[in-house]
Parts: sequence; structure tokens; C-alpha cells
Amino acid sequence: MAEATRFEATKPAPDRILIVEDEENARIGYEALLRRWGYDVLGVASAEDALARFSDYAPAALIADVELSGMNGLDLLDRLGGFKRGEFFDQALDACLCDARGRKGFENCEYPQVAYLRAARETAAAVQAAEVVAAGHSGPAVGEELRRRRIERLAAWRNAKIAVNDP
Repeated sequence: MAEATRFEATKPAPDRILIVEDEENARIGYEALLRRWGYDVLGVASAEDALARFSDYAPAALIADVELSGMNGLDLLDRLGGFKRGEFFDQALDACLCDARGRKGFENCEYPQVAYLRAARETAAAVQAAEVVAAGHSGPAVGEELRRRRIERLAAWRNAKIAVNDP
């Protein structure tokens, strides 16, 4: 099967959901619930399996555990281009907000993580590939260096936020 490297690789089927969950009981439960709601669901146990099946299955939505063995859910989202296109990142944040507020008693809860993660994405996205190329990198080294620089920028950003908020 072809490996998808971008969300826009195929036209998604509107009723298909791909679930990536390494805990079998949780995956089976999500699949059963979504099928009962009328969705066509494919559940896989790893990000690697999701990449292998993404293009052929063409889901409209991806639900992924962040903490997976092997490639984690955030790396999967990155490989599919989710961080490059802001609307996909925003959809993921909206899903997190819905998950938090969908719990009984938390319908009107504050959820500052959305603003924090949007700011983190903007901080990382400020590091451009053109800077890396101008520094003499080429080929696959551009992506590796870009990732390294973005992680470094995020760490500095986070540490500055901690220093400001720490009395």
C-alpha cells in the first residue's frame, strides 16, 4: 500500500474515520461507538500502520493517541502534513476542546491549552526552511535541521514562558 505523506494526498470519504490507538480495548471501544453512530471506521495499533493505510482508506478524520510506541501521534500528524496546514492543526485543537467540554460537569470549563498550543505552533512555524537552506543545508538535511531548529526555538519559548510565570 502507498504511504501517505500529506493530508491532501487523496480526497477523503466524508464518513471515514481512522483511529490510531495502541491500547486494544480502547481502540475496539472507539470503533464500536463510531460505527453505531454510522461511521465507516478503521482502527490500527500504530502510527506506522496508519501511514501505510492512509492513502488507500482516505479518512475524513484521524483520531490518534499521542503516546504511541514507535512513532508517536504528533510525529504522525507531522508526517501527514498536519502542522504545515494550520486548518488541520486547528481542527485537532477543536477536537481536544470538544473532548474536554464534552465531559459531564466540564461543559463550560476553561481550556487554556488551545491558546498555548496555537502559540507554540506559530513559534515553531516562524522557523522557515529558507533560513536552513541559506545556512548551507540541502536535501534531507534541510528537514532534519528545520526540525532541530524548531524544537530548539520551542524549548526557548517554553523556558521564557516558565521564567515569566515563575515567581
